[in-house]
Amino acid sequence: MNYTSSVNYLLNHVSFNSKNKKLIFKIQINKNLIRLLFILKKHSIISSFNVFKNVKNRFFVYISPSYNKNLHINFYFKSYFLPSRKFLISLKALKLIKNRTGNSTYIISSSRGIIDHEQAINFHKSGILMGIIHS
Repeated sequence: MNYTSSVNYLLNHVSFNSKNKKLIFKIQINKNLIRLLFILKKHSIISSFNVFKNVKNRFFVYISPSYNKNLHINFYFKSYFLPSRKFLISLKALKLIKNRTGNSTYIISSSRGIIDHEQAINFHKSGILMGIIHS
């Protein structure tokens, strides 16, 4: 499983289990996705998570998605990264879209790992656009 498919794997599991109204679910992840879990928690897509390692040094995580009062999810993820095409986004473009996005969050893969567009502007980093979370 490469880097991009593991990001899509995590986000697909979060949206699938949120739509099926599971309060807690368990999946296997790699070490790189722990930073993405912190981003999802920061933007209230998941309410909590607990990472643990088993005997075979595999990382598992218990995730609790966040719902509104009617048990509906409140986000949509659109992936823009495919192995055949990559969308490079510059720092100047990030500063322009910051004012126009509203509640959307851009997930970017940069030299600092997976970060959102607000962190990319603070770190003065550009990178490859992984996807957009509309909330």
